[in-house]
Amino acid sequence: MQQFADYLQRRGYQAYRIEHRYQLPRSKYIPHIYTEEEIQRFFKAVDLYPVTSTSYRNDVDPELFRFLYCTGARLSEALNLVKEDYDAENGTVFIRNAKNNRDRVIPLSVSLNKRLDKYVKGFLVGLSDVSYLFPSITGGKMDKSTAYRHFRDYLLMADIPHDDQGPRIHDFRHGLAVANLRRWAKEGADMNNKLPYLSA
Repeated sequence: MQQFADYLQRRGYQAYRIEHRYQLPRSKYIPHIYTEEEIQRFFKAVDLYPVTSTSYRNDVDPELFRFLYCTGARLSEALNLVKEDYDAENGTVFIRNAKNNRDRVIPLSVSLNKRLDKYVKGFLVGLSDVSYLFPSITGGKMDKSTAYRHFRDYLLMADIPHDDQGPRIHDFRHGLAVANLRRWAKEGADMNNKLPYLSA
């Protein structure tokens, strides 16, 4: 509102400018950024979880958690996906009604797309296009609390400490951002080494 009032005043209109500044509450939570070794241990735990007939976790979780880790999608966004939201040909998923009621398309890496394509053609074969991409054993949507319970199991198996401060599934989003920054920094350094005049 202050900026809008400033704009109106610059345009010659009379506008009341609120001078009081509000301090917005900020989270003090520090996200857990996984090391490469932790990520390897985590996914090894996911893949080697003892076979159970009481849930779909052995089939669904390896794909769900890789999807979250590789795309930075929110857990709720992933659990809301249905088969028709996944486009194997173009290697994308369509996120509907995400934060602020916005839709968006997420591109998948080649390796993740191959995994999801195999998963859909195998585990989800015969299900309708409106079936959930990462279903519960009842065929409905997996509950977020179930995903978190599984997540904590894998952290324990991977010897990654967990307390009421985390790690959280949402930390995969922060990890993806950090990984991209590291990759871009490395690519920039490599480019500078190849083109010395850019480092001036």
